[in-house]
Amino acid sequence: MNVTCFVSYYAIINVAVSIILVVLLAFAIYSQHQRKVILRKNRILARKVELTNHLMNIIKDTATIYTSDLPPITPEKIKKPITEMTDRNETETPADSKPAKKLIKAQLERETQLKLLVEETVKREKLYLHERLSYKELSAATGISQLRLHSLFGEEHTYMNLNEYVNRRFRIPLVLQMFSEHPEYTVEAIARECGYQNMKTFFNWFHREMGMTPREYCKMLDEGQAEEKITPPI
Repeated sequence: MNVTCFVSYYAIINVAVSIILVVLLAFAIYSQHQRKVILRKNRILARKVELTNHLMNIIKDTATIYTSDLPPITPEKIKKPITEMTDRNETETPADSKPAKKLIKAQLERETQLKLLVEETVKREKLYLHERLSYKELSAATGISQLRLHSLFGEEHTYMNLNEYVNRRFRIPLVLQMFSEHPEYTVEAIARECGYQNMKTFFNWFHREMGMTPREYCKMLDEGQAEEKITPPI
């Protein structure tokens, strides 16, 4: 009888210890999971703070973003579309809807800031040299969501999509600069130096923007006529 009771107590103790161990293990797993969640949130928050500070530095001193090969976006150029949009909105919106006007103006200013961030990042990181720059790559470089980046382009904006933006804003102007500064280079070498790996794509974009082939343009440069008849794309 005593042996039986001892075995029963021993079994109960084993079960109790097992339960305690399972509870402790579950608690440890839960704590580790919570720690990872907190660390991830802290990283996201730190990234947002870093991007905000970076963006504020860009806004404070836009002159440091650009070099001589591309025209800078001056504060006057930034304010002009905002003013035009708000003025147009004032004629179409009732006079008592001031909160709506403020919201529209804030959205326009935010959009302009995001465009400046995209512009500065593409130029600084030379992303325009990527043969097929994607929204995913640009999102990773700027910290702006892909959905928000898509909204910065379209029919109502200067550029229809990211591909047009990269070619018209960066690649073709760079090609024109290299044609002028390095006449000893071949057309194909300059095209590849500016991010074009497919010559057909390069010729199509160049003809679309300049209205002539690259060799015709180089010939005009040699004859000293390019500056008189050709205006580089904006």
